[in-house]
Amino acid sequence: MTNKPIHVVLSVSWRVECLNLYLDILKNNFKAQYCIHVFINVSENDYERVINRVDLSLLDTLIHLPDPECDFLFQK
Repeated sequence: MTNKPIHVVLSVSWRVECLNLYLDILKNNFKAQYCIHVFINVSENDYERVINRVDLSLLDTLIHLPDPECDFLFQK
């Protein structure tokens, strides 16, 4: 087996708890090196609230593709 990283692409809107779980599993529980690219499509209004809940230390690439219709009012 080569030492090249395995590239994984994930897409997420508001389910950042699931994203954090996937990131933790891939980065901390396997010997293979994973390069993780995440696309997030929440609206501009929700981006800061969502991104603050993501474990950015486990990401290699984060790409925000805002969708104005992907707007969500978070409960406090």
